[in-house]
Amino acid sequence: MGESTYRLRAVRTASRELKCAPARVQWDPERDLQLRPLAHRSLQLGLAGEAAERYADEWTVGITDVTPLAHAVHAHVKDGDLEAARRLLPDERPYPAGDRLLAPLRG
Repeated sequence: MGESTYRLRAVRTASRELKCAPARVQWDPERDLQLRPLAHRSLQLGLAGEAAERYADEWTVGITDVTPLAHAVHAHVKDGDLEAARRLLPDERPYPAGDRLLAPLRG
């Protein structure tokens, strides 16, 4: 069972199938640098059982400690220099998920 199969088998956290699901998804509120809510949300993915093991052992290709980056962003926000903080943030792009993948999550 591949990574894409787990994406298709993921269930919403409010679902009765939650206990048996290899992957769980829930909508997560997005916030700006000042922690104000944004108009869009992202999906938060939780893995269990075989999916978690395969993620750790097969699908993860690297881990990067971003603690120093987070501290630098926080320092700029604290100083009121939001533009400097934004320049440090990684480029985030929407995942190209089609309607087939997202339809069960919208209900």
